[in-house]
Amino acid sequence: MYRVFTEAGMVENFDQFFEQVYDRFRDSDGWILFPETVEVLDELKHRGLKIGVISNFDDRIYSVMRSLGILSYFDAVTISS
Repeated sequence: MYRVFTEAGMVENFDQFFEQVYDRFRDSDGWILFPETVEVLDELKHRGLKIGVISNFDDRIYSVMRSLGILSYFDAVTISS
């Protein structure tokens, strides 16, 4: 990623840029849910289904999901890191 942005001349200070981008996706500020997401999750839970997430995201996924108000819908979250 460093090479892509610095060689293209898009970023003067890559380390500062990376930290800003990394932090942007730490909670709901960097994400949005589809309008029907909570309704669908409610219905799935109402039907008694177990719901899980398998992701190659890092441990920020917990704060993202908590911030979006959806973490409690999931019975399991498995991340690659």
